[in-house]
Amino acid sequence: MKMQIAKNNHQPSFSWKDQAIYDGDRQIAAFRADKYMGPILNQVVLRPGGIPLLDLAIGWRAQFVTSTSEIDRISASGQGSAGLHLNIVSHTPDKHYHSETFLTLTHDRSLNSYVYEVSTTLVMDKFPFTDWGDFCRKCIQWYLTVPEEFANIRPVDLATWQSWLYKNPEGGWTKIPLSHLWMPGFYNIQVNRQQGVLGMFDSPHGNPVIQLLGDTAANCRADLCFSAHDMHLHCHQNMYAREYWAKYRLCCYDAPHSEPIIQAAQPRVFTPRELKVYSLPRFTSGKTNDFTEGIDITGNDRGCFWIPYGDVSSSKWLKEGDWQDRGGIFTEGTEPVSVNWQVAGFFAPRVSPDEKYVFSAYIKTEELEGEGA
Repeated sequence: MKMQIAKNNHQPSFSWKDQAIYDGDRQIAAFRADKYMGPILNQVVLRPGGIPLLDLAIGWRAQFVTSTSEIDRISASGQGSAGLHLNIVSHTPDKHYHSETFLTLTHDRSLNSYVYEVSTTLVMDKFPFTDWGDFCRKCIQWYLTVPEEFANIRPVDLATWQSWLYKNPEGGWTKIPLSHLWMPGFYNIQVNRQQGVLGMFDSPHGNPVIQLLGDTAANCRADLCFSAHDMHLHCHQNMYAREYWAKYRLCCYDAPHSEPIIQAAQPRVFTPRELKVYSLPRFTSGKTNDFTEGIDITGNDRGCFWIPYGDVSSSKWLKEGDWQDRGGIFTEGTEPVSVNWQVAGFFAPRVSPDEKYVFSAYIKTEELEGEGA
């Protein structure tokens, strides 16, 4: 109990030096600008005396295309106090857009958490085309250059977390287990418009939470990146707008604040088609496989790295009656279909360059019916 009181009485003294944020003599975040992600706070510590929990991208970007990565200036005020203010101005390499981000860092004693409050604006400085006809011909290319993603949250250590949680439009809590699979429900996540809250939960080190402020929740969506290794927040405004904006707050929930949310959270409800696809067999590393076990979409199924994709709607997997009664894929109907497997995620099998590996499959060629048999 005495340790908890001491922590909650922490008196911060923030400073900005050498492209990093300090509390006293301890670095709690490092700044860099990445061509792909834009301005980033790396190795962010959210609790006094805690460990780095996440990386936070605080600029704007269009996926795989451009970001506000060129820094014009960074100014700081509040040095040596309990409230540090940063003003970051940057632009895209083509100078068609610039962003201005105001970041205020404080300490919340009730949460025992550092709090990063961010207000950011993206402004179009130059329309990319000279006339309307040229714009119409190149509309898709121009659309791909609109930086609409205003924040990206990536855990420093993915293994630390158990699930992503967010407050859904109905006001309840939805849980998506962390997995390296390309799971349904990762994309176009709609958050609660009044209380847009989402974050990483069920960690002994604390639970980083993004709280969307103002009208941001009503004008954005969230996407879990492939393999659930980070979360992107996107602006929902019209792509032809000349100004975009967002406000949000990053903090850390401790156990008293997290446990009721974790207990109330319900797994996302999957459609019958999704359940059908993800019940198809998968390969698990570290054991002898008979390909009769499906993917567990309710938990952190980290052991498998084969997932089905392609046209599976016309196919079904039967777990008996085929090769040594281990099961097989059967296609119904006259239209040819294909079901493929791909190696997915960042948990690839460990292989040695000095050894050869064989992947095998059994294909039935006798007593078949239908075109293509």
